Parts: sequence; C-alpha cells; structure tokens
Amino acid sequence: MSLQTQIKAATEKSEAYKSLAEELSFQLVCDKDFNVWLNAIFVAIKRDIEAHGGGQSKNLAELGQYLTDSQSSTLDCAIGDSNRAFEAVEGDQ
Repeated sequence: MSLQTQIKAATEKSEAYKSLAEELSFQLVCDKDFNVWLNAIFVAIKRDIEAHGGGQSKNLAELGQYLTDSQSSTLDCAIGDSNRAFEAVEGDQ
C-alpha cells in the first residue's frame, strides 16, 4: 500500500471518528436538556405536595415515567447506532 493510499485511508477514518464524536456530543446535549425537564417535573411534584397536598403529583409522576421510558428507548437506539458505527469504522482497517 502506497503512502498516499495510507494517508487517504487515515484521513477517511479520522473523518469518520470526527462525525461519530459530533453525533455523540449532540446526544449528550439532548440528554442534558432531558435532565433539565425531568428536574422541573420533580420540583413541580415537590411544590404541589407542599402547597396543594399533591393533587397533581400523580399526573406529574406519570409524565415523568413516560419521559424516562421514552428516553430509555432513545438512548438504547443511540448506543446501538454508535456501537455499529464504531464497528464499521474499525472494520475498514
């Protein structure tokens, strides 16, 4: 394999890793936003209990459960996609 071919292959691999890193970074930003939303739900539950005896707590807890179930599915897919992408890049050696 010529030096030029090796450089081209290394450049392509580097670009693939950069793309994967950018996608993972985006996913982390989304996860941070999700945590902010979830925190808001828990704060609302606490305040509802303190101020109103918890009349809306059940609904807020159900919303939190729905969001965490949905996020778990999203994270499972993202992890699977990332693992497959890394395996594909590694397989291109």
